[in-house]
Amino acid sequence: MGVADLFWMALILAGCAWLLYHFLWKKQGSCHGCDHGDTTRDKRSP
Repeated sequence: MGVADLFWMALILAGCAWLLYHFLWKKQGSCHGCDHGDTTRDKRSP
Protein backbone atom coordinates (compact mmCIF):
# COMPACT_ATOMS: atom_id res chain seq x y z
CA MET A 1 0.00 0.00 0.00
CA GLY A 2 1.18 3.41 -0.85
CA VAL A 3 0.89 6.66 1.05
CA ALA A 4 -2.16 7.70 -0.96
CA ASP A 5 -3.94 4.44 -0.09
CA LEU A 6 -3.22 4.92 3.60
CA PHE A 7 -4.50 8.49 3.39
CA TRP A 8 -7.80 7.40 1.80
CA MET A 9 -8.19 4.55 4.29
CA ALA A 10 -7.68 6.94 7.22
CA LEU A 11 -10.12 9.44 5.70
CA ILE A 12 -12.82 6.79 5.22
CA LEU A 13 -12.34 5.37 8.73
CA ALA A 14 -12.53 8.87 10.23
CA GLY A 15 -15.77 9.51 8.34
CA CYS A 16 -17.24 6.23 9.58
CA ALA A 17 -16.24 7.03 13.16
CA TRP A 18 -17.84 10.47 12.91
CA LEU A 19 -21.09 9.01 11.55
CA LEU A 20 -21.21 6.40 14.33
CA TYR A 21 -20.62 9.06 16.97
CA HIS A 22 -23.14 11.49 15.52
CA PHE A 23 -26.02 9.08 14.94
CA LEU A 24 -25.53 6.39 17.60
CA TRP A 25 -23.53 7.60 20.57
CA LYS A 26 -24.84 11.16 20.64
CA LYS A 27 -28.39 9.73 20.48
CA GLN A 28 -29.53 12.17 17.81
CA GLY A 29 -31.96 11.32 15.10
CA SER A 30 -31.70 12.24 11.48
CA CYS A 31 -33.99 15.26 11.85
CA HIS A 32 -32.70 18.51 13.34
CA GLY A 33 -35.46 18.96 15.93
CA CYS A 34 -35.31 15.41 17.30
CA ASP A 35 -32.97 14.26 20.03
CA HIS A 36 -33.58 10.58 19.30
CA GLY A 37 -34.11 8.35 16.29
CA ASP A 38 -37.93 8.08 16.46
CA THR A 39 -39.10 9.84 13.30
CA THR A 40 -42.39 7.93 12.95
CA ARG A 41 -44.45 10.35 15.02
CA ASP A 42 -45.12 13.93 14.00
CA LYS A 43 -43.69 16.12 16.75
CA ARG A 44 -45.56 19.25 15.62
CA SER A 45 -49.10 17.93 16.03
CA PRO A 46 -50.73 18.53 19.45
